[in-house]
Amino acid sequence: MKKILFALFSILCFVSLSSQEVFFPPVLSLLIPGGGQFYNKEYVKGAVIAAAELTLCALLYENCRKDEPSSSLYRDLLVGIKLFSSLDAYVFAELKENLSGEAESDTIQKK
Repeated sequence: MKKILFALFSILCFVSLSSQEVFFPPVLSLLIPGGGQFYNKEYVKGAVIAAAELTLCALLYENCRKDEPSSSLYRDLLVGIKLFSSLDAYVFAELKENLSGEAESDTIQKK
């Protein structure tokens, strides 16, 4: 558990020291359910992802306590949603950064 916390702390330190803001939403999305989407101001998508992750966590917890075989399905779905959430947060942050850069270059060219 200490190794996992140390790894998460290291990732957060790297992201905070990074000059690009593109890497923060995916890391936030891995740590907090729907966090990257909320950071990118995609509130509905963030709420849906958070609800799906929390529901799968609850189902996984209950099935692991009962030692049922369907727990591996819930684990795989949770990992898939986490990866999708992180990738989605990164892509949206990258698009937002590129579009804001193009808008700034357009206003400079008009002057």
